[in-house]
Parts: sequence; C-alpha cells; structure tokens
Amino acid sequence: MGAITGILCDKAKQVTSVELSKQRASAIETRCQEKDNLEIIVGNFNDIKFDKKFDYITLIGVLEYAPLYTNTDNPFHDFLVQIKSLLKENGKLLIAIENQYGMKYFSGIPEDHTGKVYDGITGYENKKGIRTFGKKQLKKILEKSGFKYTKFYYPMPDYKLPNVIFSDTYQPNEDKLQKYTPYLSDENGWAEYDEKKAYLDVIENGQFDFFANSFFIEAAMEEFNTQVDLAKQELIEIDSSMKPFYEKHYQIGKRKETTSQEEQLLEENQRLKEELNAMANSKSWKITKPLRDLRRFGK
Repeated sequence: MGAITGILCDKAKQVTSVELSKQRASAIETRCQEKDNLEIIVGNFNDIKFDKKFDYITLIGVLEYAPLYTNTDNPFHDFLVQIKSLLKENGKLLIAIENQYGMKYFSGIPEDHTGKVYDGITGYENKKGIRTFGKKQLKKILEKSGFKYTKFYYPMPDYKLPNVIFSDTYQPNEDKLQKYTPYLSDENGWAEYDEKKAYLDVIENGQFDFFANSFFIEAAMEEFNTQVDLAKQELIEIDSSMKPFYEKHYQIGKRKETTSQEEQLLEENQRLKEELNAMANSKSWKITKPLRDLRRFGK
C-alpha cells in the first residue's frame, strides 16, 4: 500500500489519494510521511465532492471492485462515467487490472479475486460480483463510458510485480521472453503447466494480447500519442531475496486442497507478509519512503 502513491508524489506537483478504508489510508500516511504534496481522503469515491478536476486519475487494482462501492445496475460503466466527470478535457485515466483470460488462469491458478479455479474464464459464477474483463470487453466498456481513445500495455507476469512490459507495438518473441520470469515456471509455479513455454505458440499465432495476464491502460476523451520506448526498459530479475518466496508459494502440479474461508484468509495474509518482506530485502525493488498531512473526510 502506498508504493504507487509515493512514486507519484515524486513526479507530480500535487497528489490526491482516495481510500475506502481508514486502515489502508493510515498505512499510506505512514509510508509517505515525508511527502508534503499528498492529500489523503477516506471515503467512497462516488460520494466525495471534489472542487477541482484532475490531469490524471489512476485505478490500480480498483475497477474490478466497482460493484462493491457503486450501487447501480451497471456499476462499471457508471463508475467510469463518474471518473470521466473529474478529469480535465485532455486528462487521462490510467488503469491496471488483471485479464479475465490471462494465461495463468487456464493453467489452474485460482482467479485472483474470487479464489475459484477457472471462475473468470467460465464467465464468473457470481454475475454481479467482483470481476475482470478481456481486452475487447474492457475497451467496449471504456468507449461507452466516454473514453474514446485507449492504449493497452501488457505488464508481465502481471501489473503487481512487472518483470517486463509489452504493448501492441512492442510485442514479445522468444528472445524477449528469455529474461522474463513468470510466477509459474518449472521451478516456482503451482500451475498445471509452464506459463512461459505456453506463451511461445500463443505469440506465434498472434494471440498474446488475448492471453496476457494483466493490462495497463491509458484511456482518454481526446486523442493522444504517448511515446514510450519499451525496447529500452530494464528488466527486473528475481534475485536471491525473492526466490525463496516464489519457490514456496508457486509450485507446478501441487494445487492445494480447498480449505475454510478463515484458513484461506490467514494463508493469504501470511503470503502477503512474506511477499512484502521479500520485496523489502530485494535489490530489485525500491520501497519508496513512507504523509505528513493526513486529511480525513467522512466517517
């Protein structure tokens, strides 16, 4: 929590962070306590009255939860329309979200949000709950919400811990995948097959964008032409600090039996703690300095 916020504070003149949870807001405050250009607001984004419009709005792992805080018949569309109303005419919406049809889900990895195997790729058991989308459907939702122009990027193995980023103009090939470290490999996955090997034929058949594990999207009301030379990006390799975490939590062919909800939550909490500790000790990951002023609005 607060990693992206800290980086944005280093790059932007002013940052406003909206959190539904006071606990998460407090964590961001602690992590970003040296940032004097950050305002934190606690509350439902849909209920907050802003007195300004923004150049950028980011939804990092947020859009999929729209049904939880947007009580309408079409929560994804309506939430995006609300976002659009707060952007300047030339403003941009930046979205990071898992792909409903990501390769890892076909290999037997449980859906990130529901915890159910094959839930997303079979259309979701709960039609009105948390969910992600494929590229085509996501683009359609954005267009109907007023975001006429979009550009897709493909962080791998996903947007949370990207090792390399591709796009529609910078596509992967066998050579570019050599340094790519998926969560699921012969050494450290708990899938039914090696994701990295599976991608090779997918790429050969021109279907990488359909099976990419997650998306990072630029969306706008006006046409834009972002120039990013992805060929010059520096790949982040999994070093010795991160390796034990991957080996413990991702093992091919060793999917765990279903446990009670309480046990699953405890296990997930422990996994997140170990992941954060591994990241903190890793030379590959910079943990930003943890907001001096914490403004709370609402109850």
